[in-house]
Amino acid sequence: MSHAMWCHVHDLLDEGPDEALMRMKDAGLNAVSVAGTYHVGRFLLPHNPRRKVVILEDGVTYFQPRAKTYPKPLQPVASTLCAGGDPYETIASAAARHDMHMRAWLVMLHNSRLGSTQPTMTLQNAFGDRYLHGLCPNQPEVRDFAIALASDAALYPVRALDLEALAFMGYEHPYHHEKRGMFLSPLDSFLLSICFCPACSTLFKARGINAEICRAKVQKYITGRLRGDVSAPGTADEAQLLAAFEEILGEDGLEMLKAREATIVTLARAIRKAVRPEVEVILRTSFSPFFTGGKSALRPEAARSTGLALMFTFFGAEPRSIRAEAERIHKECADQELHAGIMACAPDTNYPSQLEERYRALGERWASISFYHYGLMPLSNLGWIRAVLDD
Repeated sequence: MSHAMWCHVHDLLDEGPDEALMRMKDAGLNAVSVAGTYHVGRFLLPHNPRRKVVILEDGVTYFQPRAKTYPKPLQPVASTLCAGGDPYETIASAAARHDMHMRAWLVMLHNSRLGSTQPTMTLQNAFGDRYLHGLCPNQPEVRDFAIALASDAALYPVRALDLEALAFMGYEHPYHHEKRGMFLSPLDSFLLSICFCPACSTLFKARGINAEICRAKVQKYITGRLRGDVSAPGTADEAQLLAAFEEILGEDGLEMLKAREATIVTLARAIRKAVRPEVEVILRTSFSPFFTGGKSALRPEAARSTGLALMFTFFGAEPRSIRAEAERIHKECADQELHAGIMACAPDTNYPSQLEERYRALGERWASISFYHYGLMPLSNLGWIRAVLDD
């Protein structure tokens, strides 16, 4: 089993790639997953020698884009960290010196920079509102962008691509200083997340879905909820959520979930075909069709049909639920290469015992287990990882 650490380019450049990688290797890790693209964020950096709080650039690449196949409206923007050279080349060389496998960690379609400049390529809810943080994976230019981005990162001497946010992002995923003054149920949030942009509406119609009637049903339900005229149905588990969703949209709603899954499956396959074959493609996955964050929402059958290695992250989960979900994952996708990820820092891990409990709950049937996140954790947490791996 391989063990990896997620990190950002600034984590390695500020400390020095050799020093940072040696620390990871001393903790028992043999792989590093380096953000090649990322969204805006404010990070507290406990052990960074140059800064303690960093505001990440929005929607940039941390390598020099080279592919000539990016669609004209969606040209990637390189980070200012690339001004003096190519950080990915520097880090890849250091990883090779220390016999550490490098993965390119790519946040694919969560990109407010490109969404703000090309709003017609973003997700559009039933009321016509745009979610500028999420590019719509049904749109041809967006699909071409994703394929080019993955192919570009794979030109570096990386062992694998770790694809995050190859997905329909949604209402609940943080954008910027979110506010609301009422409770929204999981059903409310998902209905507000369904994309009805022209490309999605065309796809729905091609699959026999009456997109306009579905849009009107969503508008009616959400308007009633916002007015206080409609009570939220019980959605204590996924089965109840599915039943409540079907009650509103009927068979068209169920077919809509399949259509959204098919969009991600075909795009994932296209990326696999475009990327040089010696680079593994790992897809961040959730088995819930209602997930609208940074994982591809694919029920087990759809996840299997990608033919890709799958990554499941267990951030925020307690050991009991980690154990149960890990068993389900191995049962449903036994023939695929499976990877897992847990947090080795707060809020999940505040004590060594919490990390050990989560790690043990995962079991041993993974191709790799990754820890989040080098720059965010105190250096003492590396000792916790070392102790867990030595046990």
